[in-house]
Amino acid sequence: MPRHLISDAHEWINEIPTVPIYYLAKPQPRERAWQNQRGKKTLLSLTLV
Repeated sequence: MPRHLISDAHEWINEIPTVPIYYLAKPQPRERAWQNQRGKKTLLSLTLV
C-alpha cells in the first residue's frame, strides 16, 4: 500500500473531529446504512489506520 494513501487517510480523519471514532468502530445496524451513504472512504480509512 503506497505510503501517501495512508497519510491522506490520517489527514482526512484529522479534518473531521466531529465524527467520534468509537461511533464508527462499533456500528449498529442503523448506523451501517448511514456509513454507506456517507461514503466508503470512512471505512477504508479506518481499515488502513
